[in-house]
Amino acid sequence: MRNARRSEGFTLMELMVAMAVMGIITAQLMLVFTSQRRATTVNDRVLDVQESARVVINLISYDARMAGLMVPRRSGVASVDGGFADPDRICISDSSYFSMPLDGTKSPSLDNRDSHFDTSEVTEVQVGYVRLETTDIDGDGAAIDFSTGGGIIVSNGNRSHCAEIQTIVGDRIDFVAGHEMPAGLFPVAAEIRAVPAIVYEVDTDTLTLTRNGITLATSVEDLQIEYWVDAQIEDGRIAGTEFPIHDLNADPGGWVINTELIRRMRFSVTSRTDAGDQQDGMMFNRFARPASANRDPGGPDEFRRRRFSASVAPRNMF
Repeated sequence: MRNARRSEGFTLMELMVAMAVMGIITAQLMLVFTSQRRATTVNDRVLDVQESARVVINLISYDARMAGLMVPRRSGVASVDGGFADPDRICISDSSYFSMPLDGTKSPSLDNRDSHFDTSEVTEVQVGYVRLETTDIDGDGAAIDFSTGGGIIVSNGNRSHCAEIQTIVGDRIDFVAGHEMPAGLFPVAAEIRAVPAIVYEVDTDTLTLTRNGITLATSVEDLQIEYWVDAQIEDGRIAGTEFPIHDLNADPGGWVINTELIRRMRFSVTSRTDAGDQQDGMMFNRFARPASANRDPGGPDEFRRRRFSASVAPRNMF
């Protein structure tokens, strides 16, 4: 009988206690694993938007350093200010349109030049399109140096406009919808010139940033540009409110005429995660889009964001 008692199993009470202890331990482990998984997911999302914004800012900075190459300074850069509520649209003169020597031979469009390209004279200007004297800017006989989906900078030295090209038919260049010129931007249809450009724009509906109409990055919420122009406003004082400048067409008199005095351009890109933070099926409105340049901050929401800025000295516009 003594040996039989020693071979008996656990009692029901002992099993229930053991199961309760294991349940508590398992529940705590599940909480830890869920928390770790949530943190890993959030970090992955933040890393994705961070890398996306960094790639964009690096490419814009590279293009901006080439702004004004072989074109008049007033045509080196143009932008459309989005104001307090929307992103900016940016056009940077495209240095790749003219022929460059690749084999050591002379290039008629670059090696033999001793001055800037004359750009193309605008013979007709309308809200949604312009007509050009020629689409062959570098005179190499290629006939068209502008491209569908690419950008165009139109300027008269006092005002400028940045647009993406929808179609090119003969000497007429049509802008994509939403890129029309403000009425009265060029009150006098004289001395207006156009150059090919690289255009950057954010689609606020899809949160995509495009370069010449091609998606460059997703989950991009904002794009801003600021200018530091080394010219004193004729108000008899030097004050910090005179720069940065957000709109080159702004009064007094427009700043396009002083683009050769631009000493600094700062680009800011804000990306956000494609999904919001949530816990136990509930969203938490504890984040907000940060203020950037002259755009107001957004209201609280559940999305995490990363913003990158870069300052560029446009050496070809000095």
